[in-house]
Amino acid sequence: MNRYPESMNPSLPKLSEAAKLDLCCGPTARPGSPGLAESAQAFTRIELLALLAGLVFVAMIALPVLANTNPGSQRLTCANNLRQIGQAFLMWANDHEERIPPMVPTNEGGTQLMPLGLNGWVQFSWISNELGTAKVLACPSDDGKVARDFSSDPSGGLLHPTFRNSAISYFVGHPLPEFPRNMLCGDRNLATSGPNLSCPYFLRADLVVVRPFTGRWTSSTHINSGNLLARDGHVEQLSDAGLNRYLNQPVLEGQGAPHLLMPR
Repeated sequence: MNRYPESMNPSLPKLSEAAKLDLCCGPTARPGSPGLAESAQAFTRIELLALLAGLVFVAMIALPVLANTNPGSQRLTCANNLRQIGQAFLMWANDHEERIPPMVPTNEGGTQLMPLGLNGWVQFSWISNELGTAKVLACPSDDGKVARDFSSDPSGGLLHPTFRNSAISYFVGHPLPEFPRNMLCGDRNLATSGPNLSCPYFLRADLVVVRPFTGRWTSSTHINSGNLLARDGHVEQLSDAGLNRYLNQPVLEGQGAPHLLMPR
């Protein structure tokens, strides 16, 4: 076997370990090389895309369920609004011999037979200190305005003509303190038939509930249902059938036909 003399052999460079690894497996296999980092980043992006796809799938399932519960959530918020209103009326009445504003003469600080007292916004403004905010006067399912406070500010004051009854979602009655279960307020989508009459407290009642009661709820706010606030501060969530049963209870008949002021 012929061999070149060592002096005639070509000079072979010594290879580093990194170079050997490049020749064997390619540059991406080298620890710390950019190629390896890019491969790891690509794997992370795939995981992120899989996570996003999963979230989209969950949202597609959850959103219809949440949409179906939205009316119920609005009705609960409405009931809480009425509870706050009831507490405010009770606080005001506590300082006026258990009488609410329509039952207190104007010379004693009330709204009895006041010409402007035919408006719900006037009755609610009389308990503004106890209520604290005008926002609770608007049901979240109503299409009216939402007043921010009880000022005359055109940008959100209940007393400004832009708001007033347009920012009220609830009717007002004048239940006597001896009939604690009679209705004080409720959703404005209450529909009944009855004459517009005056009484000792309102110069004119927009809606008079005449017994036997055969009323119903409209769909203007809640869908064929609504909330009633009683004189004692508790709230009833009622269907049409429940509404008729509630208002035709014998315990409610002592006051006669309730007179109501509807906001609109």
